[in-house]
Amino acid sequence: MNCMRTPILVLLGALATIGTGLAQTAGGPGSSGSTTGAGRVFAYQLVPGKTLRYKLTAHIKGTIPLLGTPTPIDDGVISLVYAATPKTLLANGLADVELKVESVDVELEGLPVPIGLEDAEKVLNQTVTFSPTGEVKKITGGGPLPFGVSIPGVDPKRLYSLLFPVVFPTDPVKPGDTWPFKSELLGGQGAKPAFTATLLPPDQQNSDASLARIKTDFALNVDQNFDANHKPVADPSQAHRVTKGKITGGGVLTFDAAAGRFTKGQLNIKATISDDLTGQPQTPDEPKSIASKVDAVVTLELQPDGPAKTASGKT
Repeated sequence: MNCMRTPILVLLGALATIGTGLAQTAGGPGSSGSTTGAGRVFAYQLVPGKTLRYKLTAHIKGTIPLLGTPTPIDDGVISLVYAATPKTLLANGLADVELKVESVDVELEGLPVPIGLEDAEKVLNQTVTFSPTGEVKKITGGGPLPFGVSIPGVDPKRLYSLLFPVVFPTDPVKPGDTWPFKSELLGGQGAKPAFTATLLPPDQQNSDASLARIKTDFALNVDQNFDANHKPVADPSQAHRVTKGKITGGGVLTFDAAAGRFTKGQLNIKATISDDLTGQPQTPDEPKSIASKVDAVVTLELQPDGPAKTASGKT
């Protein structure tokens, strides 16, 4: 249990982004990347039965609270292959996308950590319904987390958001344009994350006009009160613990406008969180203060069609 808790919580605590609220837009064939005189309209293309398989890799350093104890991690790596298969695409653009974890590989301090794929599947395998604009309409499946997430707004069950890391506007955009969007990766009670995306100028080193570079930035200020059962409370006088801090990040992603999908990208995430006791301790060993600090680099890579492989290359 602790083995799973460490990599997943680290990934999203760091990614408390990310991943990754981020959501996707569902479009029919040929609807992606259309150009107008004022710019280009971007959209994802989701074809029923056509699986998009992504490899997510997070390199993590920092201090994470595990079982209430700050635990330093100097070299943590988690590699996960996540598959998204559209099952339906309705005339109004709503798409039901089945998401499945196909492999998980974890290393801590250079040593492999055994982790049961079945445990990850129970939590992360879900079906998500998206609207044409990228709004998440419904989420089904996904079991309860086998651990408590100590960072407000972070939910490991939203890892699917990392496969579609930008919500596009319905209007055309041109290089230099910036737009805000809502991400499902960060959210929940008391969380007010801010996400923006900017269309960058074309890469002069790449002659493929269909490839667009998109810069993303996000930030979440954390300031939340919790009672003794770790449930959020609005009244500070009722707080047993107070959690404060900030999560920031950003990176550059490559979007294939012709195919309607992201092909690669890298996000850098920093998180600094403090969890301080303000009420009477529930147990003699309840810590007065727990500090979390995470520095993570997360890469997204679209995988070629074929059987999924683990980080070690095994099928």
